[in-house]
Amino acid sequence: MRSKNFGIASNAAKIFRQHFASCLPFPGNLNMQCRFTGAIAKWLGTSDAGNLPAEENLGYISGFAFNAAGSTAALLKLPLTVTKENDQLLRLHIPAFVPATAILAPEQTLQVIARIAAASWNRGEPNQQKSVFHTMEIPYNNLLIPAQDIPLALPASRGCLILTILSLQFIHTGGEHDSRTRYCPCNVIDARYC
Repeated sequence: MRSKNFGIASNAAKIFRQHFASCLPFPGNLNMQCRFTGAIAKWLGTSDAGNLPAEENLGYISGFAFNAAGSTAALLKLPLTVTKENDQLLRLHIPAFVPATAILAPEQTLQVIARIAAASWNRGEPNQQKSVFHTMEIPYNNLLIPAQDIPLALPASRGCLILTILSLQFIHTGGEHDSRTRYCPCNVIDARYC
């Protein structure tokens, strides 16, 4: 079963990486690809993938770092929550925040770009695979950003594995982004199985 599940995990990881490619800081990194497949395989373990119970906050996948040298949780001090509203919709809640207080940015930062992506994968029903994206351009200052609820229109019916990720990019004067690895974080902020 573990061997069969590794094959399932490998396929799922490949599809999620394809969905998330535009948000991943280093999409071709082989170490990341292996770690991501391993995280999904560890979650599956020796369970029959066809009979998994619905679950939120999936062990090994929740919090997964696509860049092991950076962490969105270390740089963004803000509780982001994803809730399932129905079989076709999830919602991401971002509370009100002041960027200069909630974000630990490098010196010279003028703007933070937050890319949010969510994708749904169902091994039994390939047509249940979809992704959605949302980008926030956040001026790095002391002005309050109001709370936001972002709809994530995705299949969320029985058998769907749904991942929501967040990547951050820090823009300096002159429009250059900070390319140091610790300032290129991308993490899974919500992982659930429906």
